[in-house]
Amino acid sequence: MFLNCHKSILRARCKKWEQMPYIAMLMTEKALQALKDYLYTGLYDPAKINEEDKKSLVSACEKLELQELLDLCEGKSVDTYRTLVDDFERLYKTSEGADFEIIVGDEKIPCHKAILAARSQLYLGMFTSVSDPSNSVPDFSGRSAESIRALLLYLYTDKTDHINYEIAKELIEASSFYGLYNHTLDEVCEKIILNHESQEKK
Repeated sequence: MFLNCHKSILRARCKKWEQMPYIAMLMTEKALQALKDYLYTGLYDPAKINEEDKKSLVSACEKLELQELLDLCEGKSVDTYRTLVDDFERLYKTSEGADFEIIVGDEKIPCHKAILAARSQLYLGMFTSVSDPSNSVPDFSGRSAESIRALLLYLYTDKTDHINYEIAKELIEASSFYGLYNHTLDEVCEKIILNHESQEKK
């Protein structure tokens, strides 16, 4: 079987990601799909595979050292969301395998197209509207490099605890500008701004 997957996702989620293409060829189709579902979402549904598929999946996990998925196969309770967030945060902070740069003034901020396309309609359109998209693009929103980095961390992890008042003022309408698939960021920024202004009035 062939694993059709984004390299940046493999890098983030599997230490032995370079072995994935070879191991994938030995897996059953449903086991491979279960592996892909886990790598992208942290989810594992045992109802979707039979015993043969499970053996194939377990064998692959042992070779790839995916202990968390092995635990799930054994029926253990695992906080897969926490691991997913940690993996993508590490991917962003290390910039390993970055294939795109956002240019803000004189600063180039490395990131991954797969993450941007998954989270932003603006970037999805940018990457799919032309046959050979650029590997770097200026940010025309007028936002600072600090706020763009804060936005990227949110896109990779859904975290918002790094957003302060000054950044919130810059990102308050980012959901609409970048075509984010939900408006959680706007709501968080609005709350931060209101809380800050409320404290100032006291």
